[in-house]
Amino acid sequence: MLKKIVMLSVTIIVAFYAVFYFMDKDEYTTFDKVVFDKINEDDLIWFTIENHSENTMVSIRDRVVIDKILKNFSGVELKKVSESDVPLSKREGYEIIIEIIQDGKVAISTYHRDNSITIYNKHNKPKNNRQYYHIVNGIDLITPTLKIIKEENLEWIQ
Repeated sequence: MLKKIVMLSVTIIVAFYAVFYFMDKDEYTTFDKVVFDKINEDDLIWFTIENHSENTMVSIRDRVVIDKILKNFSGVELKKVSESDVPLSKREGYEIIIEIIQDGKVAISTYHRDNSITIYNKHNKPKNNRQYYHIVNGIDLITPTLKIIKEENLEWIQ
């Protein structure tokens, strides 16, 4: 009888940990999977960085420059979070907006501020078209973007 209780307890504990392991595993992904894998070669990409502190922005339509910037986004590891875990826009600091245009319409929009990324995918059902993530591997996306903007002599406008 004791042997059955021990076996049952071990089975329950293992099942409990397995459920949480697989649930937690589904929360982690990469920017490559949630955005880059959905971009087609003929899609347009619009890239904007806003400096809320100075009320200025740079909009980029040149695919070569955008590709140079987006290389920094490759390898960004994300953890799916709820909307309440994403800070509200404080209208200060920098915000990066990437829009992917498919068939003449914005299909996917991403917004990056602080350590969070929000992705709107117009192809998903309305209930699931907004996903929220935190960057978990600490990659800085702002500094390399600002460096490329400076190298390319792009102008900040109000």
